[in-house]
Amino acid sequence: MKLILSTVILMAFLSCSNDEKINEVNNFTVEPSPYEISEIRILTKQGEVSNDTLITFLQQNQSLQHPNNHPLYKDLTGTFYSNQTVKTTFFDRTQNREVNDYGGYQIWENIEYVNSVFYPYEMFKYQRPNYTKILDEDYPNDDRFSRQEYRDCLFIEKDETGSYLPMTIAIYITNPSLSTRRTIQYYENNVFESNFPSAMSENDTIVIQSYKLKIIND
Repeated sequence: MKLILSTVILMAFLSCSNDEKINEVNNFTVEPSPYEISEIRILTKQGEVSNDTLITFLQQNQSLQHPNNHPLYKDLTGTFYSNQTVKTTFFDRTQNREVNDYGGYQIWENIEYVNSVFYPYEMFKYQRPNYTKILDEDYPNDDRFSRQEYRDCLFIEKDETGSYLPMTIAIYITNPSLSTRRTIQYYENNVFESNFPSAMSENDTIVIQSYKLKIIND
């Protein structure tokens, strides 16, 4: 009986000791007003072009929203802990993430995996470390039937003023002059990969705008 009691006391002591080591470091929020909002750019395989009609069309049908009007990550709040983890909350979802430092930027990677419909992600600079593309057995060559499994990531950059979320709005349009065109919208916490247009199809177009959301430590 004494041995059992001693074991229980020891386990309780170790548990408390471990809990004490994982301390709350600080809380943070995001400044909801975007800054360093770039000009809207239109890129093709051949280079940058000017097409005010296309921009107006995308703005009128709400495909291209101004950064001031888009809510993504503006409600982000969180808490850092001493064991290099962070608990984030946005859109009423709370997630535990691992913090991985790569020098000039960090990746806050969700501990749990997500399984979703596949969409191309090669146009962005930062890639998810834990990612798998799942091909459909019946249609292995058609990405419309593919899925993807990954750990959701937040990409954080730093400069002399502090930390921020780099944000990119990207509207990818296949054959924009045809009625059969396909449009894919991206509102992403990431940086556009400048070399991506060279890999685009001849008749495709991408509309790009970037901005930043500042992280504020409480």
